[in-house]
Amino acid sequence: MANLSASTCLLPLSIILMLVGFRSDAAAATYSSHFCDNSTSFTPNGTYQANIRTLLLYLSSNTSTSKNGFYNTTAGQDPNLVYGTFLCRGDVSANLCRDFVANASKDIARRCLTEKLGVIWYDECTVRYSDQNIFSIIREVPSTDQSSSVSVADKDGFNRVLSKRDENLNKSSFE
Repeated sequence: MANLSASTCLLPLSIILMLVGFRSDAAAATYSSHFCDNSTSFTPNGTYQANIRTLLLYLSSNTSTSKNGFYNTTAGQDPNLVYGTFLCRGDVSANLCRDFVANASKDIARRCLTEKLGVIWYDECTVRYSDQNIFSIIREVPSTDQSSSVSVADKDGFNRVLSKRDENLNKSSFE
């Protein structure tokens, strides 16, 4: 009977350990790229840097109040006002979004030490801050190239498949 009791305890413990393991693996966002605008910088340990830290904390702590994985806010006052946003991919849960934004916020602070504009891209989320208003404004710069480094072995076959797909798209758009 003692063996049955031990195995009964081991099963739930094993399941819990597996779930914890999956949780930590799932929370590892895939880094893509970052951009720090070195044409605009600030004095270290000054008001602007304190506002960036505050802003990144605001972003990290407001993922649960975000709508559809997006949030924007500001920190400070002119001339040291900082604008910030985060955007999580649509299939990312609120809990994972929180973890990704927290990690991305730490990472961008480490990578962009004295720049007034910084963006960090992960496959799962983007975090951005700037000294310029970035809310409801489309900016083409900075951007990142999301192309693949994988080579196509059969270029002719690839081009045939691509052409066929384009033909099908064109046909379906006129139906």
